[in-house]
Amino acid sequence: MRYYKNFIKNLKNGVIYPVYLFYGEEIYLKKQAIFQIKKLLFGKNNIDFNIMIFDGERAEIKDIIDTANSVPFMVDKKLIIVKNAYWFSNVKNAKVQADEVSMLINYIDNPNPTTCLIFDAGEEVDKRKKIFKAVSKAGQTINFEKLKSSELGEWLDLQLRINNKKIEPSARDLLINAASGLMWLANELDKLINYIGDSEIIYEDDVREVVYFPLEYHIFDVLDAIGERKYEKAILGIKSLIMNKEQPQVILAMIARQFRLMLLVQELMAKGFNISEIAREIKEKPYPVKKAAKLCKNFNQTQLINLLKQLAELDLDIKTGRQAFYTGIENLFLRNAVT
Repeated sequence: MRYYKNFIKNLKNGVIYPVYLFYGEEIYLKKQAIFQIKKLLFGKNNIDFNIMIFDGERAEIKDIIDTANSVPFMVDKKLIIVKNAYWFSNVKNAKVQADEVSMLINYIDNPNPTTCLIFDAGEEVDKRKKIFKAVSKAGQTINFEKLKSSELGEWLDLQLRINNKKIEPSARDLLINAASGLMWLANELDKLINYIGDSEIIYEDDVREVVYFPLEYHIFDVLDAIGERKYEKAILGIKSLIMNKEQPQVILAMIARQFRLMLLVQELMAKGFNISEIAREIKEKPYPVKKAAKLCKNFNQTQLINLLKQLAELDLDIKTGRQAFYTGIENLFLRNAVT
């Protein structure tokens, strides 16, 4: 999150560049960055007429340049936001000619000092392009990288302090490990704060009651039950997923994925790898690896390979109509249950 802290530090020092390029996966911080620029430029004033938003896939480049060169109304600066600014990536658009992009580069080389122009280029850019280099020279390019777990935890702790709330350690771990990004975490934290009301502490039960977890984490509950040989609990977990309208083929694929992960983790642990090393080696988040390491202790290698074969056979049977999903998965669990 250092890139965002540096950005905020510049704003606090009154530094606003005439041109920005925002790209990367962390959507929440992108939105916050734009909000902070608006706040610094206009305060609480009603200045909608000095904020212009263009869609790069539809707008004419000439219109963007003409607007950028125009004079702001009753304020020192105006703000222009160009979404879907694909000119920075390798995406091609037959509508846009090379000379039009050259016109935009010419503007970036000599930007209007009374305009703050922000390009939002999505997730990926080509840093070799002239237009990228032009923004780097005249303004600032920021890669909004996805935050690490430690950075998500830092942000969560700050928001809790701001809202005068505390969180149970197990509840904190559950939230951080499940977070697909800061946008998800922000939305779920907001729901939790509203849910507990005047209460001071967020407990793990609150998180499990309120938060919508990705399918992967519900699959973990099913696998926990299988690993503990609790057949009925595993079936109830599958029923719950179906009731939540998860697609049978997706459920089956996720179960197979987790068994493959357990097999891989088991093999790497046998070679002396620890959890962090395994996560780096296979490019997986630490939490799924930690769960897989715990679960794979309940199975030997032969059992895991046999389960994967049975899941592949069930998948084929379902696709060819020989078995229904629920009956098939129930029979599979029964065959492997130890009573």
